Amino acid sequence: MQKDDVIRLRHMRDAAVEAVTFARGRTRSDPTSDRMLVLALIKDIEIVGEAAYRVSETTRSRLSDIRTCSQGCRGTPVPPDPISANLSLLFW
Repeated sequence: MQKDDVIRLRHMRDAAVEAVTFARGRTRSDPTSDRMLVLALIKDIEIVGEAAYRVSETTRSRLSDIRTCSQGCRGTPVPPDPISANLSLLFW
């Protein structure tokens, strides 16, 4: 695995852990009244997305067994826009 990919995967992990930490103990309605929460979650989602976009094809192929939620997770339908989709996944 390329060194840059290891760094990107760590960034993805760290941002995902942080987003889940921010969402812990919150409800689906909290983002409607807490703008700071929304902005923090969106920033972490952006970090994950940007890092994922830059991971090499070789590493993507090696890690192809990683489950994605592009079709919904745990039976949760994914909203049509990516930001809502990712926020929705944090608040199953």
